[in-house]
Amino acid sequence: MDKVALTGIISFVLLLLSPNFLNGNEPHILKNYNNKNEVTILTRASPDLLNPIISSSADATYIEGNIFSAILSYNPQTLEIVPIMAKSRPKITEIEEGEFAGGMALEWELRPECTWPNGTPVTGHDLVFTMKAVKNPLIPAEIIRPYLNFVRHIEVDKDNPRKFIVYSNDRYILAESFIGTFPIYPEYAYDPEGLMRSVSIKMLNDTTQTEILKENIQLQKFANVFNEPSTSMDTTKVIGCGPYELEKWNEDINLILRKKKDWWGHKVKDSPHLQANPDKIIYKFAYDKEEIKSLIQLGMVDVVSDILPYTFTELSASYFASQEFNFYTPPAPSYYYLGLNRRNPKLRDVRVRKALAHLLDICNTIMNGFASPINSPIHSSKIYHNKSIPIIPFNPKKAKTLLRKAGWKDTDDNGIVDKIIDGEKVQLELEYKYNSGNSIREQIGLHLQKTAQLAGVKINIKVQEWTMFLHEIKIRDYEISSLAWVQGAGLDDPYQIWHTSSSKGEGSNRVDFGNEESDKLIEEIRSTFDDKKRNELYMKFQEIVAEDQPYIFMFQPKERIAIHKRFENAEPSPIRPGYFETYFKLKKDE
Repeated sequence: MDKVALTGIISFVLLLLSPNFLNGNEPHILKNYNNKNEVTILTRASPDLLNPIISSSADATYIEGNIFSAILSYNPQTLEIVPIMAKSRPKITEIEEGEFAGGMALEWELRPECTWPNGTPVTGHDLVFTMKAVKNPLIPAEIIRPYLNFVRHIEVDKDNPRKFIVYSNDRYILAESFIGTFPIYPEYAYDPEGLMRSVSIKMLNDTTQTEILKENIQLQKFANVFNEPSTSMDTTKVIGCGPYELEKWNEDINLILRKKKDWWGHKVKDSPHLQANPDKIIYKFAYDKEEIKSLIQLGMVDVVSDILPYTFTELSASYFASQEFNFYTPPAPSYYYLGLNRRNPKLRDVRVRKALAHLLDICNTIMNGFASPINSPIHSSKIYHNKSIPIIPFNPKKAKTLLRKAGWKDTDDNGIVDKIIDGEKVQLELEYKYNSGNSIREQIGLHLQKTAQLAGVKINIKVQEWTMFLHEIKIRDYEISSLAWVQGAGLDDPYQIWHTSSSKGEGSNRVDFGNEESDKLIEEIRSTFDDKKRNELYMKFQEIVAEDQPYIFMFQPKERIAIHKRFENAEPSPIRPGYFETYFKLKKDE
């Protein structure tokens, strides 16, 4: 019997043995199961790594945010950019002449209180090191690298290394937010030998030198250690200047963060955003939906997000759960999609991809009203969301017509359409991949498997452990993948996901979308500061994506969050994952 099943059985047995249940009453939460100043968060998956440069899972990002720190952050309610490590937001100057003509200069100064765990100050040199690590061609940073391409040079003040200027030779709409919100690494901990000092940011930006740089002994030596899993998992090696440090990581069971005894943020008196109230933050990993439900019913967790729609409805209406938990449904800045591998011969024809899009009816079934249909990668709340693009309706007859026009017919009367491709007869049989422990994606697959039969398409479902699933998606070893993208609070930059340069290596353009026209639009969006003109570019970009149908855009969800009432200052936030656990304060009467 596996761990998940055993844990679920133990939880259920405990529930059955509770006094209220034995007395024939509705079972009640084990009240005040934990009076310690700790927050226990239930999440579906263990992070892949704790290393913001190379980790790729959303769960990792949320945890990393408590270990590492950045120059800026967002107000959890207003979404306004606020200074964290910096004294203030940067002074931004447009450069008209010289080496960086047409670009920008962003001037920063870090707070004097900012220190690393060893007591040394955080300086501009640490930011230089961080940017070099991102740009090192031997580091698998394809996900984040496109967002920081604009960084061309960083000038650190010789007299005060807490002051520095970031230069670019482009005018990038997200320059402040991306350089400001990306975590800074301590050079002393991640590069004690100063190996990355052998190259400049300018050299690393020169794509004509990439292959030469890959042979650089110092870069190789640095990458070998930085890419080593222990660097991103060991309690002694995961080091940041955030308020918490990694105490323990029991893979697939739990992960514990401990508040630093002398965190620099507590010395700053003028910022309400530098908060670290819980003594510990414990992340429990649970995959089975019944186990998750039992843990909530038993009150063995404080925060649960992404609760299954039907379970959320049941729990929020339950007397015993509502007595101990507050339930919230803030809008989620994310969308769910099916990625269609355009490199696969069966999916090259856009009519096939559009046909598959007509075979889903998710919002009215699986999501139980906690989602709305979408038609593009831009969230519907954004002013530049293209509302003129129609939502693709559930229409199996239309799907069958499109397949027939694309040459797919059931010539052997076996219920599956077929076609001659490259001289061979091919059945339209497609594999749907999703990660284990995700019930919504499991239900989507079963739904598609059933509805696809109406159009003569056979869907085979393959479930994989998260790490293997993500690896195969990255190397394009899939036909249909079920995933979601979490979106930022500011303007959208489509480069990472949609530019053709991101379709190489492990880049995030995993459906091989794009051409010269779409690339040009994306590049113009990044450098256009005029709102009206940029919005027009966004509109056109969405039209091109809709016309090509590389994704089946399914829905944008509402968050489904339960937070224990023993905390105050625990309001939900529109920023994922929907709460800021470091703000939680234990109520005085607890």
